[in-house]
Amino acid sequence: MTLLRVEEAQALVLAEIARGAAEDVALDEALHRVLREEIVAAIDAPAADNSAMDGYAVRAEDIPVLEPALRAWRAWVGAAFLRRYLQTAAGQPFAPVTPEELRASLTGYLLEKTLHEIGYELDQRPEWVSIPLSELLDLMKG
Repeated sequence: MTLLRVEEAQALVLAEIARGAAEDVALDEALHRVLREEIVAAIDAPAADNSAMDGYAVRAEDIPVLEPALRAWRAWVGAAFLRRYLQTAAGQPFAPVTPEELRASLTGYLLEKTLHEIGYELDQRPEWVSIPLSELLDLMKG
């Protein structure tokens, strides 16, 4: 038995694959297709530095002003998600039936996600851990 290095095996496989001609297709026809070549944006977007993670940088002094709007947005998005979830899950054996079951399910889910986020922030960005910690306090209050 002859063993090959990964790079050698990849080269053998790629040598056997015929590369098709490039073809332009509409986005809705691109499902289950593979790009033939790399796509590179013509310009940087945004043109200036941006935050390293999904989101936007906020000045510390703006947080007290923005926090009520963020809480309202989070409540609205959560309610929209919950409505759709309950519509989709209706009649399924796992779906909560009573308000108490729903509250217990949601609280457990939010608690699990918040504890995960606390662990992540402690590991990756300790200076941000106050964000999920405030969520945990809100969960405990409510």
